[in-house]
Amino acid sequence: MGGQPTGVHAAAPQGARLGVCEGITTTAGGGRERPNWRTVLTRCRRVTRAWPELARVVAAIAAVGLSVGVAATLVALLLHLVQHLAYGYADDTFLNGVEQSDALRRLLAPTVGIGLTGLGWMWLRRRPLPEVGDACAPRPRRLPLGRTVLDAALQIVAVGSGASIGREGAPRQVGAALASTLSSMLAARTDLRRRLVVAGAGAGLAVVYNVPLSGVVFGAEVLAGGFGLGGLLISIPVCVLAVAVSWLVLGTGSTYVYPDAGLTLPTLVWAVVAVPLCAVVGSLFDAFMRWCRRFRPGPGWSLPVAAALGGLAVGLASVWLPSLPGNGKGIVQLALGGGGSLLVFAVLVAAKPVATGITYGSGVTGGFLTPALGTGAALGAMVAMIGDSSGQAWSVPAFALIGAVGVLAAMQRAPWFAAVFGWELARPPVLMLVLLVVVAWGAAPLARQLAWHGRGRTAERRTRDEREGFE
Repeated sequence: MGGQPTGVHAAAPQGARLGVCEGITTTAGGGRERPNWRTVLTRCRRVTRAWPELARVVAAIAAVGLSVGVAATLVALLLHLVQHLAYGYADDTFLNGVEQSDALRRLLAPTVGIGLTGLGWMWLRRRPLPEVGDACAPRPRRLPLGRTVLDAALQIVAVGSGASIGREGAPRQVGAALASTLSSMLAARTDLRRRLVVAGAGAGLAVVYNVPLSGVVFGAEVLAGGFGLGGLLISIPVCVLAVAVSWLVLGTGSTYVYPDAGLTLPTLVWAVVAVPLCAVVGSLFDAFMRWCRRFRPGPGWSLPVAAALGGLAVGLASVWLPSLPGNGKGIVQLALGGGGSLLVFAVLVAAKPVATGITYGSGVTGGFLTPALGTGAALGAMVAMIGDSSGQAWSVPAFALIGAVGVLAAMQRAPWFAAVFGWELARPPVLMLVLLVVVAWGAAPLARQLAWHGRGRTAERRTRDEREGFE
C-alpha cells in the first residue's frame, strides 16, 4: 500500500526498537546501538566458551565468592540502617534500641515499615518469582537478578522494621541470583551451575552471620541434599572468600557472645532430656507456619493492609516484650547474656512462633532459622531458670544454646547444619559441639516422626510447596 510499512513495524513510533540482529538492538533512525542484557550474556558466553574448563571453574568460584561477599555485606549494612532509622538509636544492639524506644515508636515502626513492604510486594508478585530451590533443581532455572534483589531488599526492610521473621532469606536469594547470573555469563555446564548456585546461597547466609562452615553445610545438607565431593570443592572456597571479603567491613566477631563456662553434669543431662522437648516445639512451630501459610494474601490491596496489621500486632506485643520484634536475635542475646526472667522466657516460647506466624501469614517473606533459634533459646533458658529457682546451679547460656539448636534441627530437619550453625554463631568450647550434635540428631528424626502436617518436608521447601499448592 504505497510503500507504507505493515505489521509490527507499522505501529512502532519513531525511535522505537525495530529489530535485533545478533543480539544488537538498533533504533528507527539507524542511530546508536544499545546492547541489552541478553547481548551482554551472549558476548560473555562467546568469550568464555573458548576458555579451558579449569579456567572457567576458577573464574566462576572467584567471581561468585567476591560478588556475594560484597552484596551480602551491603545487605547486612542495609539491615542496620533500617533498624537505626525505624527505632531511632545509634551505636547499640537492636534489642537495646527497641528497649530504649517509646511505646509509640514500637507500634509505628513495624506498622509503617512492613506496610510499605507490602506495597512493594503487591507490585512484585504480579508475576511468579523463581525460588532458590528452582535454581538448584536437576534442570535449574535462572534467577532474575533485578527482581530477586528487589524481593530481598523488601525482606530486609521488613525485618529491620520489626517483622518477626528471619533475615537469612535475603542474602541467600541475592547470593543464589548472582551465582545464577555469573554462571550463565561464564557458559557453565548444568552441573557446575547448580553447584555454584548452592555455593552462592550458602555464602550469602555465611556472610551475614559470619559462619563460613555453616554456609557450606547449609548448601550441602539443605539445598543439595548431600555432601558430594564436587559440591564441597565449589562451596568451600566460595564461602571462605565471601566471608573474608565481609570481614573488611563487618569485622570478624561472632554473632553472639558466649560466656566462659565449662561443661557440667546438668548440661550433659539436658542435651539428652532436651531432645523430645525440642522435637515437639520444633514440630509445632513448623506445623503452625504451614497453617498460617493458608492465609497469605495475593498480590492485591489486601497484601499491604494485611502486612501493616501484622506489623501492628507485633508492635503492640513489643510494648511488653521488646525482644519480640525482628528475627529472634534479641531473644538469643538475652538468654546467652543471662538477662530476662523465667516469666519472660516462658511467654516467649509461645509468643515468638505466634508472632512469626502472624508475620508470615500476613504476606511477609523471610526465613525461619533465627525465629526457631530464639524459640529454642527461650525454652532452654526457661528450663535452666526453673532449676535455679529450685536451688540447682544450671547454666542458662548452655541450656539456651542447646535448646536453640534442638528446635532449629527439629524445624529444618537438618541436624548437621543446626549443630554447626549454633556452634559457629556463639563459638562456645569445642566440646559443646558434641552436645549440639547429640541434641540435633536426636530432635530432627523424632520431629520427622511427629510431623503432624507436611510429611516432614524441610522449611527450605516451604515457599515451593506454597506455589505448587501442597497443603
